[in-house]
Amino acid sequence: IDIMVNPPPSRPGSVSVVVVEYRSGPALRRCIESLVNRSDIATRVIIVDNNGSDHIAGDLTREFSSVVVLDPGRNVGFAAGVNLGLADADGEWLALINPDTIIPPGILGALVDVLRAQPSVAAVAPRLDWPIGSPQLYSFGGEPTPAYLLRRGVARIFGAQLHDWGSGKARAVDWVSGACLVLRRSALDQVGALDERFFLYFEDVDWCRRCREVGWQIWFMRGLAVLHESRPDYRDYGRRERYRASLLAYYKKYYGSVLTFGLRLLIRSGIVG
Repeated sequence: IDIMVNPPPSRPGSVSVVVVEYRSGPALRRCIESLVNRSDIATRVIIVDNNGSDHIAGDLTREFSSVVVLDPGRNVGFAAGVNLGLADADGEWLALINPDTIIPPGILGALVDVLRAQPSVAAVAPRLDWPIGSPQLYSFGGEPTPAYLLRRGVARIFGAQLHDWGSGKARAVDWVSGACLVLRRSALDQVGALDERFFLYFEDVDWCRRCREVGWQIWFMRGLAVLHESRPDYRDYGRRERYRASLLAYYKKYYGSVLTFGLRLLIRSGIVG
């Protein structure tokens, strides 16, 4: 469903931003610098340092008064890290921002304004762009039913994609990426925090599904873009295994043992994952 929406000009207010840090290096500083001292909306930035030996996060708290750092003591994963940050967040508007993301001026305030203007929307996300300016894949997606995964796998074999992640109208979608996501506290209070069974990947798909199940909408704003610096390395075996494990956990939660077994076969065949 395409949606015509023109967000009103940004108004005074504030948003609590949760950034889960793990070995991000200099990218973390670039991200935080793009979030603080904004003219469109005030921010309180909560860094959850899953890589406690990294001193960059601590340096940022001394440099910026609106930045705080939480140290869970170990790498608890993305979902648990987000939940730790959200527990310390205040205000009506909350944002999840990856540390390898740069938020241009005006974008964060515009995303909050969409939520202000649309009370049925639980969460809204922008387009993710590569550093070269082209739209990134998987800024949003469809519910990963068996039919959907098969269609996506076959399309990939022929070098095609199921979605257009480029510029265009706003859309109501099944899920949006947690790399940059602004959400409404009342929706979080209703459906609960991220499911920590997902160490990495699919926690955003799961949370968006829980919102949709109780009547909330999830919007993707293709006309608003942020820079996502990191390009996933598909040769990274560890990350691929994390992705597959989370997809299987999602199937166990929603689709039952028979379809989960079928999914394992599709993964082994290379069609999925």
